[in-house]
Parts: sequence; structure tokens; C-alpha cells
Amino acid sequence: MYKRQNLVSDVWQQFPVADTAVDVVTVVFAPRNPAEFARVLKPSGRLIVVTPRPGHLAEIASQAGMLGIEPAKDERLADALTGHFELLSAQDVDLALALSPQDVANLALMGPAGHHTDRPELTARLAGFPAVTAVSGKFRISVFVPRKTAAA
Repeated sequence: MYKRQNLVSDVWQQFPVADTAVDVVTVVFAPRNPAEFARVLKPSGRLIVVTPRPGHLAEIASQAGMLGIEPAKDERLADALTGHFELLSAQDVDLALALSPQDVANLALMGPAGHHTDRPELTARLAGFPAVTAVSGKFRISVFVPRKTAAA
């Protein structure tokens, strides 16, 4: 039986968690610290990373001032994790979403571009949106396992 606990922490600082104490680390559309994830994960643990794929929210991205998906994102993810993790599996997920203008604004403001977006300007840009906009959510769920070391 798993004991569920959540931790929100600065990904670039040491987590207040003992070595090899965690079963699963989940990272959703966020920065990653492979060395720290490897330190806290049990040898049987899993790192689950959710990343956007090309076309994610494309129907609203430019109008809402959202950032695009970086080219070769999956390759960069794999390269960044190589010293600590091996890819176990990956699954692409596509979702059809029906978003109100307020939903679109919330998405724009919660992402990285939201830190640089003027809220009143965004509201004005979205004023012409229909009551419901069809949007595609496209992302990948990747599961990684700790890399076995020569000493293991």
C-alpha cells in the first residue's frame, strides 16, 4: 500500500527528502533536475514526465500569446536525463477540448508566457473569441527508470 504525499519545491534546490525514499516523481510541463530526481527515487522508482507535443493548443497559442513548442523537445529531454535515467515507455495523448474565453485566458496565464503577459491586454485580445473554441491538447507521457550504475 502506497502512502501518498505531495511535495512542491524549487526544482533547482535539494528536495527535503531522504535519498532513495520516493516511488514516483511526476513532472508536468515543468523544468527537470535529473540528478535530484535520481537521488530521491528508489531503485525501483519511476520518473513520469509530461511534455507538450507539436500542435498542443495550436488553435489558440498565437492569439493568446503562448509560447510555441520547442523543436526536438523529446530528444533534448532524453539527452538531459541520459546520465540518470532510461526511457521505459512513452505514450502520446490527444484530447479534444472545448474552451471558453476565460479557459483560454487561464491557460495563457498559467504557462511560461503568463509571466510576461499583460492581463488586460490578454482579455482584450480574447474578446473576439467565440463562447466555445475547439482546441487540441497534444502531449506525451514518458516513463523513465533509474539507470543502473556499474556499482549496482
